[in-house]
Amino acid sequence: DPQQRLFLEQAWKALEDAGYGAEAVRSQKIGMFVGVEQGDYHSLTNWQGGITSNNNAVLASRLGYFLNLNGPVMAIDTACSSGLVAAHQAILSLRGGECDAAVAAGVNLFLTPGPFIKMAQSGMLSRDGKCYTFDKRANGLAPGEAVAVVLLKRLSMAESDGDPIYAVIKGSGINYDGKTNGITAPSGSSQMKLLKAVYDQYSVNPEDIEYIVTHGTGTKLGDPVEINALYGVFKEYTKRQGYCALTSTKTNFGHSMAASGLVSLISLVQSLRHETIPASLHCEEENDYINWRQSPFYINKTNRPWPFREGKARIGAVSAFGLSGTNTHMVVQSYFDKAGMASRRGLQAHFPYYLLALSAKTEEILAEKIKDMIALLQNGEEDLTQLSYTLLEGRQHFIYRCAVVFQDREDAVYVLEQAGGREKLPNLFQGKVPRDFTGSKAIEQYGQDLLNQSLSLSTNKSKYQESLYALADLYCQGYELPWHRLYGDPKPQRINLTTYPFARQTYWVSKTDAADSADSEVLACIHPLLQRNTSTLSEQRFSTI
Repeated sequence: DPQQRLFLEQAWKALEDAGYGAEAVRSQKIGMFVGVEQGDYHSLTNWQGGITSNNNAVLASRLGYFLNLNGPVMAIDTACSSGLVAAHQAILSLRGGECDAAVAAGVNLFLTPGPFIKMAQSGMLSRDGKCYTFDKRANGLAPGEAVAVVLLKRLSMAESDGDPIYAVIKGSGINYDGKTNGITAPSGSSQMKLLKAVYDQYSVNPEDIEYIVTHGTGTKLGDPVEINALYGVFKEYTKRQGYCALTSTKTNFGHSMAASGLVSLISLVQSLRHETIPASLHCEEENDYINWRQSPFYINKTNRPWPFREGKARIGAVSAFGLSGTNTHMVVQSYFDKAGMASRRGLQAHFPYYLLALSAKTEEILAEKIKDMIALLQNGEEDLTQLSYTLLEGRQHFIYRCAVVFQDREDAVYVLEQAGGREKLPNLFQGKVPRDFTGSKAIEQYGQDLLNQSLSLSTNKSKYQESLYALADLYCQGYELPWHRLYGDPKPQRINLTTYPFARQTYWVSKTDAADSADSEVLACIHPLLQRNTSTLSEQRFSTI
């Protein structure tokens, strides 16, 4: 199932973005919490795939199996709120000590016409393909696809481990609608109870919330219920009007179902990072069923600055409500590490040379990684010590390797541009590690001795350069050394860098396996009491063997 394959890629990238190399993965209990609804790929394959091919429990566990993780792993289906519910469950697991770090994700792909037919028949789809959230024209949702992944950790532990931190989750909660007008109808009173419970439990003053990414599916019923529930709670805490921005990612990306809550969470975090509240689209005349004039809210229709304010965190919130009736709300605030910024400023001057290490599964992908690194060095401002440390300690290392010893950015770019060419440079090392490589104990000890001496050698430029040459050569031979010793204490902070450029190789069900195949062996496998859906876009049709 492509949902499994793409989630595997994006979860890997999330771990890389956090700088989690082999040692970090081995030393921590990492959990996997994935919001995902039942996919439709099996209808293309006539269930010919193995028992694990379309199984959501296996989708959640694939990366855990591959990396030998031992934290809790679960797939969660609460329909449209699945992704944000998965993040909430990850938080509970972290607080309970069941895991040290947690991958939370939402996954949704539409691979056949089936889901579109069902949504159209139930009147859920916008007739013109646009989502008019908060607008008088609201007439339904526009479907979207997403694989969204975040890595969560207790703040104190993240700071202690030197993790890069995007934002802080202040609090979250979930509840259920109970009995309503219909099993899919939202409950304003349940939403109000949830909001109030989250704010009271985590000491959040709604007057401090400046931005909310709503669920906002663009329906005449759902939008007013959500906003009026927010208004009903906020007025208990504040009389301020028009200070809190509202948007819906459904207008920008479409409704990505199980992934939508995580899409909204990532959008909120990006707003904090880039100090900008993005525009919510397609709203010209506000919905009459919402009391906008007296409320604390306004629809953010254009990009608006959301600047950092000294001494005060910026606070936002995100909501997700499932077709199932399960509701989620989460409060997020900005993060600023004053101590870390102060300690990092002086690191670069300590080292006259730096070691840059790259690896990949194939020569072609290694060449792509080298191109990405050249672009990063040319356009970025990353601290070179942190860059070097992240590449050595914050990445898994594969058989095709390249290492460079350099003084500054221009030096590194020039040397990397020669990689793969005929020119031999004394500070460029490349190699392919044999699959059965074990290495010499004596040479490994020599590498460890070099690392132990590196700090004392750093005051002597030529000797330090020669020691890095030797270490770069050992890296390309395949030796796995305690690279953190190269930097002393305190360790540099791992930083967000470009992630692995996966090979863009296509995998898809073959025509002979597809659902419209007349393969008699496939048909013979179907139980005689089961019907086969042979519907087309223009006709609903079933056949029975």
